[in-house]
Amino acid sequence: MRLSRIKQLALLASGFRDFVKHPVTYPQAVHEISQRLANRENHFIDFAKRLIYDIPDSPLCRLLLWAGCDYSDLQASVRSHGIEKTLEQLRGEGVYLTLEEFKSLTPVCRQGLTLPTRVTDFENPFLMGRRIEGASSGSRGKSTRAVYDWDFITEESAHELLLYTLHGVQDAPLALWYPVLPGVAGIHNLFMSLKLGVVPEKWFSHLPTRLTDVSLETRLTLEFLYWGGRAWGLPVPRPEHVDLSGARKVVEWMEGARKRNGISVVRTYGSSGVRIAQAALERGQTSKAA
Repeated sequence: MRLSRIKQLALLASGFRDFVKHPVTYPQAVHEISQRLANRENHFIDFAKRLIYDIPDSPLCRLLLWAGCDYSDLQASVRSHGIEKTLEQLRGEGVYLTLEEFKSLTPVCRQGLTLPTRVTDFENPFLMGRRIEGASSGSRGKSTRAVYDWDFITEESAHELLLYTLHGVQDAPLALWYPVLPGVAGIHNLFMSLKLGVVPEKWFSHLPTRLTDVSLETRLTLEFLYWGGRAWGLPVPRPEHVDLSGARKVVEWMEGARKRNGISVVRTYGSSGVRIAQAALERGQTSKAA
């Protein structure tokens, strides 16, 4: 592991305590989301300037300028027509990225324009050392590097809290069924839950979880979360290896949680959710036969 990465992980670790020390509350979530919606156009214009137009080598900046849309043009269009209409017009003029272009598998090609890109070209440069890195699962092809920071997860947690409250499951026992690093989904969902003040009872991982099966970085991260969480009153569970063939184990946890609390929640991929439903049906049929 590079020294620069070790320093970055140490910086992230120092921010973890403050992150979990102040959970998002429902009134806070409603207020912050309402404020963001009320100032949506201003935020969009500001971010476009700082993250695109102020970085002239950015593929997005070059693509917009190729389409004849400088910053003043974008600003005027958003003020006059709104964000959606502006984006629809730009899409029609060739300002978009295909999935392959976004993953830098192919260059951005438009009439008279060819832009070879790197994955890092589409990252937020202002995250710097505060970023949390991982990768998508790659279930539909090459995995994509994913980058987050504490502020982003805090903002996302506010939306999750409204969703949980809407469905009446904000106090339900929770389990995660996501892989450990390098896939980012598991640690991402764990952080969101902790920001809501909810500690998952279980963390089932599609990938092996023994210390001998994971990288040094993953080992350090998991040990820090386990022991650091306990030091701050958060009994973060150790991940347990449960691949797709073991959905029955997840169902068994759900049944036990429902007996205790009348309800349970599992956060997972859609495909894994289907496996849970299949395992539950099979388990129910077996119980009836017995």
